[in-house]
Amino acid sequence: MEASGDELARFFEVVLPHLNELQRRVVAGAMAEALGRGGKSAVAEASGMSRNTVIKAEREVSEGIEPTDRQRAVGGGDIKSEEKQPGLLEALDELVHPETRGNPMSYMRWTSKSTGNLATELVRQGYKITDDTVGRILRSIGYSLQAPSKQKEGTAHPDRNAQFNYLNKEVGRFMLAGQPVIILGRFDAEAILRLISEYGVTSSVMVPTHFQRLLALPAEVRDRYDVSSLRLVSQTGSACPAGTKLAMINWFGPILVESYGGSESGTLCRIDSTEWLAHRGSVGRPRAPYEVVVLDEQSQEQAPGQVGVLGFRAPEGRGPRYHADPEKTKKAYLAPGVFTLGDVGYVDEDGYVYITDRIADMVVSGGVNLYPAESEKVLITHPAVAEVAVIGVPHPDLGESLLALVVPAGDPPDADGLQAWCRDHLAPYKVPRAYEFRSELIYNAMGKPDKKAMRAPYWSSERTIAG
Repeated sequence: MEASGDELARFFEVVLPHLNELQRRVVAGAMAEALGRGGKSAVAEASGMSRNTVIKAEREVSEGIEPTDRQRAVGGGDIKSEEKQPGLLEALDELVHPETRGNPMSYMRWTSKSTGNLATELVRQGYKITDDTVGRILRSIGYSLQAPSKQKEGTAHPDRNAQFNYLNKEVGRFMLAGQPVIILGRFDAEAILRLISEYGVTSSVMVPTHFQRLLALPAEVRDRYDVSSLRLVSQTGSACPAGTKLAMINWFGPILVESYGGSESGTLCRIDSTEWLAHRGSVGRPRAPYEVVVLDEQSQEQAPGQVGVLGFRAPEGRGPRYHADPEKTKKAYLAPGVFTLGDVGYVDEDGYVYITDRIADMVVSGGVNLYPAESEKVLITHPAVAEVAVIGVPHPDLGESLLALVVPAGDPPDADGLQAWCRDHLAPYKVPRAYEFRSELIYNAMGKPDKKAMRAPYWSSERTIAG
């Protein structure tokens, strides 16, 4: 991120008078972190804060902010953000160039989609923001963050959203909507439960790995904390084993809402807990204006229930475009107006979408296409398995074979026992040929399993069989 001294000074001049002490520190710390080298000095000069204050603020943002009693008063309840910070929305409008007001906008966003590196790909969003003032945009954000209440009368907490593991755009959305946010520098399963119980957290964003680590806590630890304040848990990031999701619904209640999509596309499908219980394993039906199509290797549309590459038909201007990378943009499209996020799956008779695997993770063994997710779904149900990733590794005869990387739930299980477990549930050719035990798997900065990094030690050159 780059900004001139005059631009920074103007930003702080307009915004800071409308913020309280905590909000000022968060804004200053986030800005210093985003600017990178020299950011602390630039923010200190532009904002009038001391350099030591900015250094402390950046550390708070980087390592995680946990509210004190004094900070709990930030936002919350049914009070709209403009009532808590009078004049803020109008002040922000002053930062919008007059020529852009009233014009549709697209914007840039970083993604970890293909490489696992958070800052590698810059993508251009295909959808447009049509609000003509910052104030209206923020009000729209506030309305979009409303979740159905499951609070008993008289016990409702002010909305407090817990963001775990990393600071992302959701933090800004909730703060701009006038809701307090709890930020942690890293995910700690018991700490999450403690904070939910202590602060009456009402919503959070979690990935399946978070669910698995919460469920791995001893029952007496889980029972120690009250999570009844939660009204919404947004699930995203990667496919979630059905057993894991069912266990979370039984524990937290039917408050999980799963979204499928990508940074470059936004949400394509969504499903709440009630729908999911009736269509287990689905990521939901396509959201307007998108339509789903399933194509085979000859780009022919597949009938319901048949597996193929998942594509999404988008209106003009709503499909993804990769900034300064026309070749990558071209590869994202299966046909004119039909793009893919690189997933394999099918659609049922009711229009619900099911993801079976990633194209890049597909393993070609002896000429047969194998999808590791099928093996993973079986292995994760073994009582001795806490986490698992199945990858393709070189094989002298078959080209590739399946290897299961297993994080044990306790003592490492017997590999022969795991293989027998798979044979009972899978066709023989889908059973991993080998098993290795690890203390942990590799995840990228977004909390997604990094299959490319897991495969790398086994390949002497770039893997080309399936991506």
